[in-house]
Amino acid sequence: SCDAKRALLFGEHLHENVLLPEPHAHQVFSMPKILRPRFKFNRSLLHLLFHAAWDAWKELIDDALPGCTPASVLTVHTAGDLLGRHPHCHGMALYGGIDSKENYQPLELVNTEYLSNCFSRNLLEALLQAGEIEHATIDLIRSWEHSGFHAYVGDPIQADQEETRLFTARYLKKSAVA
Repeated sequence: SCDAKRALLFGEHLHENVLLPEPHAHQVFSMPKILRPRFKFNRSLLHLLFHAAWDAWKELIDDALPGCTPASVLTVHTAGDLLGRHPHCHGMALYGGIDSKENYQPLELVNTEYLSNCFSRNLLEALLQAGEIEHATIDLIRSWEHSGFHAYVGDPIQADQEETRLFTARYLKKSAVA
């Protein structure tokens, strides 16, 4: 119950003080099973997951809306639905960007294949630089028809859809399982 209260307060804070009165969308960034043990035994690597997801989102916004600033609140979840080891990021992103005149510019659509590819490239490069994987692992993953990398972006949640925004914001604060 302590976590339920924390999630409720976090969701209300996001809704009232952080999120802009514009459409936002739920995001999920996940990686293949072959990489998950590295995060189990070296939790300090979790920041690489954040950066890979954030950099992928920035790249997508820069490509779709050049010159606009992206926005997203990201959290790490370390377990999946069945409490199995599954480090992944959830986020709530502005469904568009802010231009140089501080006006909201909406996205027409999100190319999740492009976003997944950016996320994959970012995380693999970061793990390689950290000495956690070798080029052979990258080549193996890239040889698979389905790499196991996935980026999901839900439908836009409008500013007046308060309950949906609150529910999604609370989900970001879901209890972490370590």
